[in-house]
Order: sequence, then structure tokens, then C-alpha cells
Amino acid sequence: MSVAIQLPSNAAGSKLDDILQNSLSDGIEHRVDEDPMIVWDKGVFLNELHKQGIVLSTSNDGAIDGGLEGNTGFKKGTYKGTQMALTEIYSLIEEAAAAHFDSKGFESIIPRKRDLTQKQDIYQWSDPFVDGYPPHLQTIPQDKQQGAPGVGLIFDLNELNFVTTISQVFSFIIPRSISDKGTPYEGPTLADCEKYNDEHPSPNTDIMEGKNLGNMADWYSDARFAAQHLSGVNPTTIETAPPEKVKAYANEAGKQGLESTKNLLLEGKDLLIQDYSYFREATGVSNEEAFMNAVPELDETRHPTGKTANRYACASVIIFQLHSDGQIHPLAITLDYRGSLDKSVTIFNRRLTPDDKTDVDEKNDWPWRYAKTCAQTADWARHEIAVHLVDTHLIEEAIIVATNRTIPDEHLLYEILSPHWFRTLPLNAAARAVLVPLVIARISGLGVDPVTKRNRAYNMVDWSYKNFNFQEKYIPNDLKKRGFKLETETGSKYCNYPYATDMYLLWGVIRDFVKAVLGTKYKSDRDVQEDPYISDWCNEIQTKGQITTFPTITTVDQLVDAVTMCIHIASPQHTAVNYLQDYYYSFVPAKPPALCTPLPTDLATLQAYTEKELTNALPIGTEGPKWKDWLLAAQLPELLSFKVEAKYNLITYAKSLYNVNKDRTNPNAQAVKGAAERFYSQLKDLSLAFDYVSACQTEGSIPYRVLQPELTAVSILI
Repeated sequence: MSVAIQLPSNAAGSKLDDILQNSLSDGIEHRVDEDPMIVWDKGVFLNELHKQGIVLSTSNDGAIDGGLEGNTGFKKGTYKGTQMALTEIYSLIEEAAAAHFDSKGFESIIPRKRDLTQKQDIYQWSDPFVDGYPPHLQTIPQDKQQGAPGVGLIFDLNELNFVTTISQVFSFIIPRSISDKGTPYEGPTLADCEKYNDEHPSPNTDIMEGKNLGNMADWYSDARFAAQHLSGVNPTTIETAPPEKVKAYANEAGKQGLESTKNLLLEGKDLLIQDYSYFREATGVSNEEAFMNAVPELDETRHPTGKTANRYACASVIIFQLHSDGQIHPLAITLDYRGSLDKSVTIFNRRLTPDDKTDVDEKNDWPWRYAKTCAQTADWARHEIAVHLVDTHLIEEAIIVATNRTIPDEHLLYEILSPHWFRTLPLNAAARAVLVPLVIARISGLGVDPVTKRNRAYNMVDWSYKNFNFQEKYIPNDLKKRGFKLETETGSKYCNYPYATDMYLLWGVIRDFVKAVLGTKYKSDRDVQEDPYISDWCNEIQTKGQITTFPTITTVDQLVDAVTMCIHIASPQHTAVNYLQDYYYSFVPAKPPALCTPLPTDLATLQAYTEKELTNALPIGTEGPKWKDWLLAAQLPELLSFKVEAKYNLITYAKSLYNVNKDRTNPNAQAVKGAAERFYSQLKDLSLAFDYVSACQTEGSIPYRVLQPELTAVSILI
């Protein structure tokens, strides 16, 4: 039907009439198919869930009973539509978590008056033997867990029903089959995946403006591979190679007849290591076993058919050399360390320096590219499970619970720490319910423990938590322990390690701020020793929180360091290991979570590898559940990498603290105002300094802006 509109008879009206007559007619002038979907309208999305039967079932009184009305979910979908749906459903899960945490007083939208006894009733510890996670907030009080069904909020179900229900909703969003045409995984070659990646940029929602590593023509190169260990998502575990390890690799090079490599290693100059060999100890896999995760095939009712597709992990070891000009170069890779190099497959780089040229160029050196891919899967597991999940999310949650149980709300310690907890508790609850069991455990190749019948990802979570050393992770201690002596290095050796420089400076600025604020109450070590809340706090973290390396605080310096660390974990450390994930992970071949084919068992087999063997090992193509591997591997980083809103960054925190105290006349408020003013000014200085540090990297390096104060989140909020 046409729309007739009478307009004034002037030039402007005539032009408008032409536009409206063309657009508001029966014809279609603007093609909706040409406007790519970025996000689902929430109302339309919820209606579609309802149509598909993906709705929570209820009992006669209207309370949620823990099930779903449907039992099949989507039958067929598109890659893009499924990707957006997963984002939307996870957003709904987080909203449900936040609503529950407000209603229960765990994280109230409006502050509530409560004494310490009331807080101890609210903030109770979980039992690690029950849910398999390290100590965290018990989201449902023990006396309510076996009671009546919930009262309308999904988190009011008992823990088992909650996880099961959410799991169904999340997994039912993923259709049984998908249209493979025009998808990032279609392939069949790496070049095809690169072409799709370049032609289909991601939304500009992260700090890298929708770009990813796959947009770089040399994404597979030694330079890009090595740089990630200094400025990628995990710049925190590379360290000086121990002499005994270096000697073992020199001997192995000699056995392979590589005298130049052997001599280079024996010189031992600035050799670094990324050592994932502890994976076997951490997960309970013997040296004789392979890491393997059997992914079950599901029938139309989403029940296992008995068929599986196997995914493989590995405990790699990488040896690098750091050159005086800052370039880092990989020299050797053990695919899967099995107790000794004699029992493992180790390959050495044909190129001994960044400028070396050999008879085979990097792009076509398929055995070496395969080895780098193995190492990337190992780093994916270490990063997602240990460096990111445990070392930030779970450690900080233990701090939050312990502080709430031992420190009154009006205490200075609570005041300085609590702004750095925003969203963390509900976010962690959602992650434990969905991201860990349905994404990380599913797409990693760690497999199921035959004794506990749980995915070995949980074993690695437990091991990582127990081996987290709180005081050794203080940034000055951590860098020194790993062999990076920033205080004494005057050359360019560390120019490509911006994480180290930025974090060292940021630690100092945060520590100065903490010291100034705490100095309003603690003038001497005796003041610390006479505060009973401090000793209770330490004991709670060490015992109930099971962070045994947390200090027993008796001095002002110890208190300042511990509080600095608590803020560091929640703010800059989590920012550094979280917000670059979409850039480095969304082009899945650059860093896959697992391999789709078994690893070669001898060097001769590896040396015969071509592009075909590498492609087969990647989630490229339409075979079996490869498309789900790619979807989940690419979706996880997108969920976690949205740019920090201005109201949640460190700059806003400093400004806010200054402004609430600036007109108060009491000495303590004036001292806090001064501390906040200086903190703000130093953060602005660091913004300029970090730009300079990034610019000092080797030409062509990827800019490192993740720790810019205006991009640094005040808390673990995503």
C-alpha cells in the first residue's frame, strides 16, 4: 500500500516529496539483507526462544522447577545467527546472576546497612568437595539448597538444577546442524579462512577495533608467534630457561645433527622458556597417555549416539632467545613433553635468528608451523584456565568473600578494596555454571579423568589454585623471579615486552596510592598489629580461602603490598589477560584450543607434514563437530573482550574518589583527596608513558594499549 503525503509547494518540500514517494511505496528501496546483523532485538529473541520451546518450565504454583519445556532446541541455523544468540543468552545469564546477587545481598544495587555478623551469614564459603571448584561464595545458603523450588529467579534453584537448566538453555541455542556456506571455518584451505576473515570484520566493540591477528599477512610467522609471549594475552609465564633444560635441548640438537643449534644453546645467552610440561602433573595424565577429549555425537533429542570425535591437547615446551635489540625468536619446540626429551618429539627451528633465510620459507615450513600450533594450544589452556580464570577471577573471589566475612563495611580496608569488586561475584557464578563446563572443558583437549569422571580442566583449575603464590606474584617479585631485571637494563632488550614495563610502572603508582590512603589510619607497624580485623582477614584468606601464601601481616609495608596486590589482580592484571582475547583468539587457526587429529609420535612423521596435516588438525572444514569447535573458540573471546565503559575505568575511579572528598574538611578526607588527586595525575602521566612504550617496540609490532588507564577496568566486570 502506498502512503500519500501532501507537502508544501517549495523546493525543500518537493525534494522531500520525491524521497518519501520513493521510500514509502510498495517497492523496497533499501535491502535489509544488505545490512549485516550485529545484535538480536531482545524481544524478538525471547519470542523465538519461546517458539522453540526453550523456556523454563514451572510447577503448578508458577515457580521454576528446574527443567525446560522443550527437549530438542534449534534444528538448523546459521553461523552468524548462532553466534549472536550465544552472546544474547550469556548476557541474559549474567543479568539473572546480577538480579540474584542483588536480592540476596551479595552485591546490592543500593548499599544495605549490615554488621559483621550479618555479613558472615550472607557470605558463606562453598565446599570444594561438592562442586569441584576452589573455595568461592556459596550462592545458595546450605539451609535453602534442599528446600522448595525457586520463587521466579533462576538462581533460586538448588545448585545442580541451576547448572543443568542453564546448560540446557545455552547448549540448545547451538543448532544440530548449520549452513556451512559462507562461514569462517568452511575452508578447505588456510588461505580460504584468511580470505573470509579479511572480508568479514568483527564489530568494533573491543580495544582493537574489531581486528584480529589473522588480518596480519604474516600471522603465522616466528615473529608474531614469539611476540605473543611478551605482549599477547599471556605475557605472564615466560621465564629464563633453567640451565638443566638448556643442556637437555643442546644434547637433543646434537643427537639430531644440528651442531649450530647445539652451540647456540650451549652459549646460553638470554634463553627463555614457556614450559607447559607440568600439565601432566596438574591434570593427572601419565607420561604414557595422550591428552584426549572424546566429544560425543548427539542425536535429534540431544542424547549421545555412542559415536565420538576426539580432540587432543599437549604439554608443549618452547625455547626462545631474546636478542639485544628486543626481538624474541623461537629455537625449539617439544610438541608434548612426556617426562624426558628422549620420550618426546622435539623439532628445532631451521632459522636460528630473526633474520635467517633458509631453503624453506616460513610460510611453507609446515612441520615447524604444526609445532607452533601445538604450542599455541598449550598456551590457550594455560591462559584460559590458570592465568585468566584462576589467577584473577577465582583468587579475587576468595579475597572478596574473606574480606566481607572479617572486615566491617565502615573499615578503611573495606572502603579501599570494595570498589574493585563490582560485578565479579555474579560474573564468576555465571562462568562456573556455563563457560567452564560448556565451553572451556568442551573445546579443550584435556579429556575426562577416569577416576573422578570429570573433565581434566577441573583438575587444572584445582592445581593452579593450590600452586598460586600470592606474594611471589607481586609484580616486582614476579618479574625478578622470571628473570626480567627492568631496574638494571638500560638497552633495548625489553623494548618488545610492554606488559612488563607498563605493569611495573602501574604497580608503583597503585602502591603509592594505597600507601597514602592506608596511612590515614596506620601510622606505624604497631597500628597494624593492634587492629584485630587485619589478623582475622589474613587467617580467613589463608585457611577458608585456601590461599596459603597470603602473608601474615604485621607491618605497614606488608599491608600496603597485600592491598596493592588485591587491587592489581582485579584491575590491571585481569585487564591485561582478558581484553586482548578477541584479537588473538577469534581467528581460530592462530591459536586453537585443541587439535582435531592425534599428534605425531616421532620426528620423522612430523618432518613429513604438509599443509594438509596442519589443516586436518585445525577446526577447518565441515567434518563432524569442527564447526562447533570454531564457533565456541571464536565466541568465548568475543564474549569477554568488550571495551571497558568509561564509568568503569581507573581514571573514573580516581576522579570519583577525589570529588567525594574534596569539600570535606576532616584531615583523613583531605588526605584521601590528596591521594586520589595524585593518583589521577600519575595515571594520566602513565597514559603518555604507555603510548611511548608501545611505540618503542620493533617496527611493525602490534600496538600495546591494553593497560592504558582509560582502558583498564576498575574490577573484574566481564
